[in-house]
Amino acid sequence: MSQEKYIYLIYQQIQGVLTPSEEEILKKWLKDSPENRKTQEEIVQSMSLMEDFKPSFSVDEEGDFAKISKELGFKGAKKSAKTIKMGNRRRWIGIAAAITLLLTAGLFFLNTPDPTLEWTAFEADEFQSKQITLPDGTVALLNKNSRLEYPKEFLGKDRLVKMKGEVFFKVKRDETKPFKISTRENQVTVLGTEFSVRDYEHENATTVTVTSGKVAFSDTENDQRVIMTANEAAVMDLNTKTITKQDEADPNALSYQSGKLVFRNTPLTKVFEDLAKHFDVIIDCQNEGLKNCKYSLTKQEVDLNTLLETLKTLYKIEFTQSGKKSYVIRGGGDC
Repeated sequence: MSQEKYIYLIYQQIQGVLTPSEEEILKKWLKDSPENRKTQEEIVQSMSLMEDFKPSFSVDEEGDFAKISKELGFKGAKKSAKTIKMGNRRRWIGIAAAITLLLTAGLFFLNTPDPTLEWTAFEADEFQSKQITLPDGTVALLNKNSRLEYPKEFLGKDRLVKMKGEVFFKVKRDETKPFKISTRENQVTVLGTEFSVRDYEHENATTVTVTSGKVAFSDTENDQRVIMTANEAAVMDLNTKTITKQDEADPNALSYQSGKLVFRNTPLTKVFEDLAKHFDVIIDCQNEGLKNCKYSLTKQEVDLNTLLETLKTLYKIEFTQSGKKSYVIRGGGDC
C-alpha cells in the first residue's frame, strides 16, 4: 500500500470512521517504523490546527498543495523519504489545508490503487446448494451450479464480491462499507439486508429479489438504477438492456432457499416453469392451451414426480421422461 493511502487512513481515524480491518492495517504500519508514527503525529497536529485556529494571514493553498503533493509522493511529483519536520504555525496550517484539499478532491483514491486483495472462490455443484459465511459475517447460500468469488479480507471502501448462478445473501450491516455484488452486466449495492441474485450464463436475464431492507440494482453499461425494498424484485433483460421493477416479487423466486413452492391460481405453463427452475430440470410443455388452466397449492415441500402425477390426473395430461433431467408434457386440452 502506498504512503498516501496510509495518510488517508490516518485522516479516517481522526474522523472516527475507520473500520476494524483498516484499523489493523494502520496499526501494523505505525509499528513498522518511528518515521511512520512521526507522520501520524504531524498530520494529527496539522488537522487540529485547521479545526481550532482561524489564521489572520492568507493561506497559499495552491503553493502548499504543490508542496504537500510532492512530499506525500503523488503522481507527477518526485517521491521523498524525508520525514516532514514541524515548522512554524503558519506552515502547518497551510499543509493541513493542502491535505484537506487533497482529501476533498478524492486524489487519495484517484492516484492510488485499491489495496491488493487476495481472492478465493466457493462453488456449488449440480447436485446440491451450499452455504458459506464470508469474512465480514455475511451469509451466502449458493444454489446449484453457482460460483461466488470474494476476497479473503474486505479492504478498502467497500465489500465487493463476484458471482455466477444464483445466490441468496444475508448481508452483515456496515454503514461505512457498502456490500457490492458484480454480475455479468450489473451491480447490486446494499448496506445490510436479505435478497437473492439470479444470473445464470445460459439465461438472458439477471433478477434480484428482496426479502428485507433496501437494495440498489444498476446496469453498469447504461447507468440505469432502481431501488427495491421487501417483497419487490427487478429484472434486467440482457437483450434489450433494460431494467424492469416488479412491485410484487415472484413467490417462488426463493424456493431454492426455502425448499418450498406455492401456487395461487397460477397458469399451468408457469407452474411448469417454476418446477423446472426449482428442480433444475427441463420441462417441455407442447400444449400452449394449458396456459388457460389454473393451479393452486399451499406453500410446501413437493416431490416432482408426485406433483406431475397429480397434474396428470387433474388436467388429463401425459408426461414422459426423456433422459435423466428432461420431461415432455402432452395433451390436456385447453381447459
